[in-house]
Amino acid sequence: MDDRHFIRIGLHRLRHPLPPVKLRGLHALADALHTDIGELVWQEYLTYLSNLSLESEAAEALMVAFLARNSPLVNTAAIRRVLKSPSPISDFILMAISGQPSLINVWSKAHSGQAPEFYAIAEEATKLTQPRIVPPIVRIRLERLEQMSGLPFVRQWEYEVERLISRLGLPIVGTFEYWTQGSGNVAQVFPRPSHFARSAFLRTLSLAFDMWAMPEEDVYEEAGYVIPGNLIYTQMPPGTRPQWADRLVAATITEESQCGALVLELIKECTDSGNTLLHLNAPLQKTEVYDADLRIISCYVEGDAPVPQESLRLHDFFLNKGITFAQEDADSLEITVPSLPPMPLGNGTKALPAIAPAPMHNVGYLTTDLVPRFPYLLVPYKEGTVITGTPSAGTLGLEMDGTAIGALKYWNQRWQPSHPSDASTPCGIALVVNNEQFERLAPAPSYKLRHFWELTIHERENSYSDWNERVLHGAIE
Repeated sequence: MDDRHFIRIGLHRLRHPLPPVKLRGLHALADALHTDIGELVWQEYLTYLSNLSLESEAAEALMVAFLARNSPLVNTAAIRRVLKSPSPISDFILMAISGQPSLINVWSKAHSGQAPEFYAIAEEATKLTQPRIVPPIVRIRLERLEQMSGLPFVRQWEYEVERLISRLGLPIVGTFEYWTQGSGNVAQVFPRPSHFARSAFLRTLSLAFDMWAMPEEDVYEEAGYVIPGNLIYTQMPPGTRPQWADRLVAATITEESQCGALVLELIKECTDSGNTLLHLNAPLQKTEVYDADLRIISCYVEGDAPVPQESLRLHDFFLNKGITFAQEDADSLEITVPSLPPMPLGNGTKALPAIAPAPMHNVGYLTTDLVPRFPYLLVPYKEGTVITGTPSAGTLGLEMDGTAIGALKYWNQRWQPSHPSDASTPCGIALVVNNEQFERLAPAPSYKLRHFWELTIHERENSYSDWNERVLHGAIE
């Protein structure tokens, strides 16, 4: 076998049903475009693109070019020439690659025409629009458009699925028991029929633009719900676990005092490394009879420390209000924080958030492991502060005025294709900020930084019995 055969094998690995494996494949192919066989990789890549008949598959494959967009080999004009399944989301990705708007909507005619009024949609088509095949948000968005316009968006979607089946054959749904590794486990699996449903969704939007006068900006907005991966998070696949977090791998915590001691050690070791730990969401030891997830949040408190459970609930509530994140382009996030009033917690205690939810709109299936961990970013209290976040492998680096101030860390921790249905994915998230920089961004000295933790434990007597859940809470002064 020569290089060409290995490249083709790599390209066909994109059909793997597990999104994290797909993501690794996309990055490997993008990296190969920067090697001495890059030209050969590019030619094989264009050939692969030219053979894709589904809009969703084409969009997924375009993520290779997006990740390698700084390579001199990447040429959007060449991609447009070979792409036979254009769509609004492919156009969106191509614009992110080139940094230029598209002059012609080549996807405007990429549909099957309006479904005949009395045409009966085959059951095999409607089965591919079910939640186990495609996320419920797809139908929800179409139903919303239908309610607003009075036009048959859902029926058109099902019709487009049927037309794809008629042209390409019925995709095999199959079983995914191989990946779940036993009863009680679940896996984030991306079946090929999902490409049919997503492609039909994109074709429905194309028809809405072409025949129902749907504004172009609305088409792009709706198409974002089936993007393969968020353009920021797709650039930061899991990286190396921070050294201070190594103790998580072997930790088996069952009591509140043990967890309090563990959290204190994590905060201390992070501080000793030159950083302040503001957020953590990661698993501990995982065995056949024990599975636990640790979450640490932080906020500024004036007065007595509040009850941990109350702080965690209130934190989740008010941090989703009044804080905005703008993705200016495909390369960075710009973080702006408006004035936030203190939140009363009773007994004269007031709180201000130290962290805020990172943008998770239209995340996509490529970074599905990241979703349950829900990353957070820094809230600065220095007036006029603008923080930018730049993605790379395992890191979203945070900068202020050109100076590095911290990072969002993302790593795998004994990753497996499946996990217990009640547990989160086997990866970890942490937000750390440089100690000196953090002091400059804090609010008035009367507010003290406090950490609150939550440990969710799943236990069982043996490998085949049901899991029992316990939740422990605590605070670090």
